[in-house]
Formats: sequence, structure tokens, C-alpha cells
Amino acid sequence: KKPAGVPWSHMKAGFSQKKLLIYNARMLQDKNKHTNESKSSFFEKHGFVLCEMPTKVKDWNEDYLDADTDISNIYHKEIETLLREELFPSGTVFTHIGQD
Repeated sequence: KKPAGVPWSHMKAGFSQKKLLIYNARMLQDKNKHTNESKSSFFEKHGFVLCEMPTKVKDWNEDYLDADTDISNIYHKEIETLLREELFPSGTVFTHIGQD
């Protein structure tokens, strides 16, 4: 069902019936803790990593048209710092982090 207020031009979906396995990401990451594998190498190997990080965001405003929110002013910078320090410590250049 199309959400109210979302134009059809924004809808991109394809539907099919396929069986797929869903794994618990926490268990996979926990299983690798004893190997002393860095988050960066785990991410490169598996394509994801779970990170814990406190945030200073107080207002999780969901108005995506408003560019001046805690999400854009605080959270995006926190995520960029997390990415730089934990996943790409070798100096990957980020050109844009946003909610496009």
C-alpha cells in the first residue's frame, strides 16, 4: 500500500516471492570478537558492522524537509566521526553524509 502523501514517482519497489535466510548480526559479530578482528576489517569482510555510540541528539525530529535539526546538526557529525575513526581509519574521503 502506498503511504499517504508520497507521490507514485517516489515509489520504487519490485515484488517477488523468494525464500531467504535471515541471520542474527549480533551473533555473527560476537562470534568474531575472540579473533581480535577490528571493526574496520569485519566491515570490509561482511559489509556491515554493529557499533554502539552515545549521541547528544535530544530531538529526533522527523521533518525531512527541515535541514536545521538535531539530526543534521549533531547526529550526522557524530556518524561521520564514527565512520572515520572506526571503519575507515586510513583516511577515506567523505564528500557527503545526509538523509537524501
